Amino acid sequence: AETAILFCNILGQISIRSASRFQATMVQSLEGREWASYHDVLSGDGIEFDLEDLRPGRANPQEMEKWIYVKNPKKTEISVNSHPAPELFRGVEGLEFRYWQWRILPHFTHLIEGVYPRSSSN
Repeated sequence: AETAILFCNILGQISIRSASRFQATMVQSLEGREWASYHDVLSGDGIEFDLEDLRPGRANPQEMEKWIYVKNPKKTEISVNSHPAPELFRGVEGLEFRYWQWRILPHFTHLIEGVYPRSSSN
């Protein structure tokens, strides 16, 4: 049996020159295996993400940006970091997506995307 693989907070941290080439290699390498990835998609200082009414499914970057709210409404400018991992899964069929926030410091929050293959029993 093939070994299961878990990418934990790595795909959102690496610089990828060609998402399509990396995606093709990754899809081929993971075929027939159980795997999952949990990675950063957005992060920022003084923000949080409103995920209360979120349903399971893939979100695009424009949808994710709508989830941002500023903790201090008097702040005139915020900085949000975008991470490359979501590009790796664009157009790949048969995947499940989940999102949650991770407050790594009292004032700094990451939006985490979880991706895994849909089970054949679904």
